Amino acid sequence: MEVDGSLKYFRLALVEMMAFATKKMDELEFQKFIDETLVEVDIPKRMAGLYSKYYTADDIMSLTAFFKTSTGKKVLKFQTKLLPKVNFQTQLIAAEMMVVALRKLASNNIIQPDPEDEVDEDGDTDGEEDGQDLT
Repeated sequence: MEVDGSLKYFRLALVEMMAFATKKMDELEFQKFIDETLVEVDIPKRMAGLYSKYYTADDIMSLTAFFKTSTGKKVLKFQTKLLPKVNFQTQLIAAEMMVVALRKLASNNIIQPDPEDEVDEDGDTDGEEDGQDLT
């Protein structure tokens, strides 16, 4: 059972990756090749194993019904574009939170910066000019 439309996306990705083969195969032969490859990889079984760790059978039925709705179809359409952006923003936000938190801790004298870790004029922490060896 396919829950999230992943088989469609794997099919599209495989077609894109194997586009060079269309020059050597006719269309029916190419589609058969794609179908056989997808069957061999068994994406639905692998995805079901992943989903079953987090969702009950009833949850999966509800998700399947949701992805058949117009909103569910919209989620499927944009998730591959949106998820990398969400992940990137999450990393930026986490980094900013760390900077803000460390500044607050330092301003309240809860932590003190180690003078040896301070960045010097040439942008590193060795206290020497660029190109100089510390040994």
